[in-house]
Amino acid sequence: MKSIIYTLLLFIAAIPAATAQTRDCVNTPIRENFNVLHYDLDISFDTLNNTLSGIVKIKADLVKDPAVPFQIDLQEPLVINKVVYGNLELELKKEKDKYFVQVPDLVEGETFVLAVHYSGVPKAAANAPWDGGMVRTKDKRGKVWWAAACQGAGASVWFPCKDINADEPEMGVDLHYTVPSGLTAIGNGRFASVTNAAGNQNTWHWKVISPINIYNITFYIGNYLRIQDVFNGINGKMDLDYFVMNENYQVAKEHLKAVPPMLTVFEDWMGAYPFHNDGFKIVEAPYLGMEHQSAIAYGNNYQMGYLGKDRSKTGVGMLFDFILVHETGHEWFGNGISILDPAYFWINEGFTSYTEIMYIESVFGKEKAIDYLIGTRSLIKNKAPMQGALGQCQNTNTDCYPKAANLVHMVRKLMKDDEAFKGMIRKMNNDFARKVITGPEMESFIAKETALDLQKVFEQYLRHKELPTLRVKRSKKGFSYKWEKCVPGFNMPVLAVINGEEKWLYPTTKEQSHLQAEVASFAVQKEFYCALTLE
Repeated sequence: MKSIIYTLLLFIAAIPAATAQTRDCVNTPIRENFNVLHYDLDISFDTLNNTLSGIVKIKADLVKDPAVPFQIDLQEPLVINKVVYGNLELELKKEKDKYFVQVPDLVEGETFVLAVHYSGVPKAAANAPWDGGMVRTKDKRGKVWWAAACQGAGASVWFPCKDINADEPEMGVDLHYTVPSGLTAIGNGRFASVTNAAGNQNTWHWKVISPINIYNITFYIGNYLRIQDVFNGINGKMDLDYFVMNENYQVAKEHLKAVPPMLTVFEDWMGAYPFHNDGFKIVEAPYLGMEHQSAIAYGNNYQMGYLGKDRSKTGVGMLFDFILVHETGHEWFGNGISILDPAYFWINEGFTSYTEIMYIESVFGKEKAIDYLIGTRSLIKNKAPMQGALGQCQNTNTDCYPKAANLVHMVRKLMKDDEAFKGMIRKMNNDFARKVITGPEMESFIAKETALDLQKVFEQYLRHKELPTLRVKRSKKGFSYKWEKCVPGFNMPVLAVINGEEKWLYPTTKEQSHLQAEVASFAVQKEFYCALTLE
C-alpha cells in the first residue's frame, strides 16, 4: 500500500508538467485508463442570475491501473465544489480546466460512480455555434431563451465530463433540467417526465439510450410549443417532435412538413435512421444550427437556403432549407458515425455536405444536384490540407465541407456505378453504426468496398492543399498528358471530354501519349475537381 501511495504522489506531482505539454483534446494515458459508461446530469438553471449548479454522476470502468487518478474536465469560470464517491468526499487537485481525483480501492475492470458537484456562470458563446458556450437571450416576447453549443469549445464549457471525442458513454445519458415554471427545458433523447420542484420550478427529464458524442449533449430552455408528426421508416413508426417558439408556431407547422419525406430520402441513401429508440426532434435555437443528436438545433428562420441565401450561387440552394437538411444529415455522419479526432473532420462534414446532394438528386433530379455540387466549389480555399493535426480541439478548415463533398462525388464517379455507390454508403453506415472511427479506417473501408486504388487520391486531397493539375499538350498526332502539382505516384483516373465525347484517361505523373487525328477541344468532365493546363 505504501508503495502504491508513493507512486501516486509522484504521479500527481508530475501532472502539471505533463498537462502543460499536451492539448486538452489529446487522449492521454490518464484519460485512456477509464471508460465512461453513462452520464446523469441533474442541473438547476438560475435564469435571473445567469448561473447554473448541479450534480453530474459519471459512471465509468477502470480499464487498467488503479493508481492512476481520474481526470474531470470543467472550464472556468465554472468550478467543481466537490466530488463524492459513495459516502466519501475525494480530494481534488486542479490544474487549469482539469481536475484530478483518486478513486480508492478500485480493481481493474471495476465499475464506479462519481458524483461531481459544480456551479457558476458558464462561458458565454461569442458566436454560436462556431465559438461555443452558453447562449443566453430572450425571444420576441421577452421571455428567457437559453441554449448551448459546444462542438469546438467542448462540453466541459457547461458541465463536468471526460471531454474528448474518443469516449462516448455507451449507455447513454439521463438529463434532469430544473427551470422556472412556465419554461420548457428540452434535452436529447426521449421525454421521460416533468415534475414539480421547489421554488416554483419544474424538473424536466430526458433519456438517451444510445452512445452519444460528448459535445452533442445539450439543452434548450424557452417558451416552446410542441408540434407532433410521425415518420414511417425502415425500423417502423417513429414519433417526430418539433419544439418551436410560440410566435413561429403556424409557419413552423407548415415548413416542417418537409421532415418525413426528407428522412425517407436519407434512409434510401444511407440506411435506417440511427437513433430510432431515442426519437427525432427539431428544436428552434437562438443560433443558426447544430447537429445535437436526436435534438437538432434549428435557427434558419423557416426559410429556404442558408439564411435566405444560396451558398452555391446556382439557384438550386434556394430549393431547400439548408440547415434542416444538413443538420439532419449529421445524424448519420457525425452522430451515427463519429470521429476519434477533429483532424478527421472531413468525414463528418464532407459526407454530411454530400447528404445535400443526395437530397437534391432525389427530390429535384441529378442535374440540379451536380450543378449545386459544382457551385459550392467557389467556397473552397485550398489554403490548408483538409486533414488537420491530431490532438487539436478543433479543425477550422472550412474546405472540409465542399471540397470533401467533391472528393466523395469523385469516388462515386470512379466507381462508375451509382447503385454500387449507394450500397457502399448504406454498408458504411451499417458497419460503422454508433462507432468512433479514424480517417485511415474510413479510407481503408472505401478502398476495399470500391476495389479501387485510392491511396494517392486520399493522400492528395486530404493531406495536401493543392489541387492536382492535369497537363495536356496537343499535337498534330493527338495529345500527351500527365498529372502535375501532386503527390509522387498520383494516379487518379479522370473522365475527359474530347471533341465533345467523353473518354476515360488513366494519367500518372509520367507523360503518356494518346493518338488522335484532331483535338479541337479538350476538357475535364465537370464532375471531377482538379485543375487543367491545356497547351
